[in-house]
Parts: sequence; C-alpha cells; structure tokens
Amino acid sequence: MAAALLEQRVLIEQIAMRDFRCFYGDHSARLAPLTLVVGENSTGKTSFLALVRALWEVAYNDQVPDFKEEPYDLGSFSEIVHRRGGSAAKIEQFEAQLQTRAADDSDSASTSLSVIFERKGTAPFPAVRRISNDKGSIRAEQENGTLRIRAELKTGSSWRKEVQVRFPQTEVMPLVPLHFAWAMRGNTRKASERPPQDIEERCVSAKCDYGKAPPACT
Repeated sequence: MAAALLEQRVLIEQIAMRDFRCFYGDHSARLAPLTLVVGENSTGKTSFLALVRALWEVAYNDQVPDFKEEPYDLGSFSEIVHRRGGSAAKIEQFEAQLQTRAADDSDSASTSLSVIFERKGTAPFPAVRRISNDKGSIRAEQENGTLRIRAELKTGSSWRKEVQVRFPQTEVMPLVPLHFAWAMRGNTRKASERPPQDIEERCVSAKCDYGKAPPACT
C-alpha cells in the first residue's frame, strides 16, 4: 500500500501543524494547484514553506529533513518548536500533516501523512510517521535502534511488529522507508520491498489482532 501511495504523482491538498514556530496549537491551510502565500513580516510565511518541503522529504524521499537548508534556515530544534510562555515553558515536540491526492484522478481518495518531530541532538527528527487512506493506515515509530510498526486495515484486521534495526554510522540517522515497513507484514517480499543494503533488521516481536496469522519474524 505505502509503495503505491508514495510513488504516484500527487497534488498537495492541505498542510496542518501543531506547535511549530509561531503557530501555537493546531493550524491548517488548504492548498490549490496555484496558491499564493502573502502576509506581513514575521507572520510565518517562510516557516510554512519550509514545513511543506520538510514533509515532502519525509513522505517521498524517506529523508530526515534539514531545517537549516537554504533558502529556509529555521535554526535548531529549540528555535523551531513553539515555546509557550517563553523558554520556561517549552514544548518537547511539534507535529505536522501533509494531505495529498492523485493528480490524475480528481475522484481519488486523499492520503494523509502525519509526522511527530522530536529532538535528536539539536535537530528535529521525524520519530513517528503515520500514513493513512481509505484502505487503512500504518504507523512507524523509530527510536534509536528500534522500529515499532502498527497497521490497521479497513477490513477490520490489524498487526503490530517490533524490529531491531541496525543503521550505518552516519551523522544523521536515516529513516526506514515506509514502503519497507509496510512490506514487513509478511514473510515474502519483492526485491523493491527489501530494506536498503546498509540497514540490518531483526524481528523482536510480532502480533496480529482479530485472529489473523501474525506477521513472520524473519
């Protein structure tokens, strides 16, 4: 499911955010094929555009977004997360959502990607990702060397799986591609569904609800 969702040509319908920069609480904006962003200085225009790019990188490139990348340098995590009442009442995470649909089919169902960013060193890291559409949803929570996956289908079945993931030694921890996470529901995978060669996996636990057979520990 995730591979098909993330490889099609899409239009962005909506961006939503919570506790991001100057946007305290929940905010959302509908986008059209042609959208103009206007406003006075320091009202969030640059932050909004930076967030669109960051969500796109998470959804379609499986990359940890660099919020310092030009032309939208937003600084470190402490400068990006909204500080309610100043530094004494800081919030430890911010959330964002990207809603898209297929560009070539106006009647297609929307797909939503929600991301919870947490602090990793001095930078935001997409610790929790959830993608959903009319067929179901998959939630991937990545923390240090553990990947926790939960899928729920509209047919009524669901499954959970926890995997130890060994990453290469890099300055920025890579993201496990969501289409790989989805493929982990079973034991048989296509070549395109196998993890990148520099990522090793070891299943810790697996459980399926509603009497279905559990996903294989491979």
